[in-house]
Parts: sequence; C-alpha cells; structure tokens
Amino acid sequence: MPTDRAIVVVFAGDRAWRAAVDTALRQAGMRTRLTSRPAELAKSLADAAPALVVAGPTAADHQAVRVARADGPVLRTTPGDTITEIVRRVCALLVSTGPAQATGPTSSE
Repeated sequence: MPTDRAIVVVFAGDRAWRAAVDTALRQAGMRTRLTSRPAELAKSLADAAPALVVAGPTAADHQAVRVARADGPVLRTTPGDTITEIVRRVCALLVSTGPAQATGPTSSE
C-alpha cells in the first residue's frame, strides 16, 4: 500500500460508481479527488499532479481522460471490474511504480 498518500483522481460520469470507488480507496488509506466533468478533470490534473487517474468503466469516461491529456498513469476500468479489484490494482500500481516515478499510461484494455 502507498505510504505517502498520493492523490488518486477518480473520474466517472456515474455518481454511485465514483462514490463507491472513493470510499474503497479512502478505506485503503489513499487520498482521492473526484471528478465527473471533463473541465473538473482538467483542473484536477493541472492542480494536483496526481499519482494516478482512475477512469470509469464507460467509453465516455475513457474518452474524457484521453481528451484531458492525463500525462501520468491511467487505470481504465471496465464494466466487469469489481470495486475490490480496482482498489487492488490501484494499490499494486502505486506500490510498483511509486507515485513520483510513475510515467506512461496503464490500461486494463
């Protein structure tokens, strides 16, 4: 599990999905920032330099993250991913790459 509590930006149009991922990530000890609109996502990317962006499971969510040009790692979720699996993958990515060293996109596609 990450020890420096890097910011993870969670982007999705589905409010319930966003809230569930947020709750699970916070319980795992992470700081999160939630975004539901492309403009909010762009602002979060500019302000926070997040360690990771978690994109919601829809094609629209993935497209918005691409348009916002997230330079760091992006975890693109799929409709079949469970919240537990998403948290496990986020933790594994942050531990393996380290928030400061993380570069390039990461995808479940």
